[in-house]
Amino acid sequence: MDYSEKNIIEEMTQVIDWYYDQSTVAPPDDLLDAEDRLSAFAYYLSDIIHNGRKEFETAEIVRKVAEARSEVSYLTANYSQKMAEKKAIIQSENLRRKERGLYADVHGLKAKLDQANRVLDSIRTRISWIKQEKQLTAQTQPSNEQH
Repeated sequence: MDYSEKNIIEEMTQVIDWYYDQSTVAPPDDLLDAEDRLSAFAYYLSDIIHNGRKEFETAEIVRKVAEARSEVSYLTANYSQKMAEKKAIIQSENLRRKERGLYADVHGLKAKLDQANRVLDSIRTRISWIKQEKQLTAQTQPSNEQH
């Protein structure tokens, strides 16, 4: 199985769509299976998010260093402090764009993970409810024993 970001999200979507369609009629074993699968995919997605955060933080550091170096170059060339800052920011626009893209990606994936966790909570609640219903049914059914 390829655990790329796209495949994980597709797999999670399939489980969530199945749960949406089957939640009221699915037997507990199927719900447990869906819970297991969604939990595993949530783990993989959280790992991707972690790596994305590291990549974002690295991009931020690279941009800041590039801006600082550029600013020093402009100051050395006798630009004013304000003008050197502005030119350094303009010069690092591509780095800023990359940084913003990584930031948006991480937050988009985090939102998907949060939603998957809400569905996991729903599945767990449904399983618990089914178990309680079975226990109540078992308690209210007359015993087959003869007195």
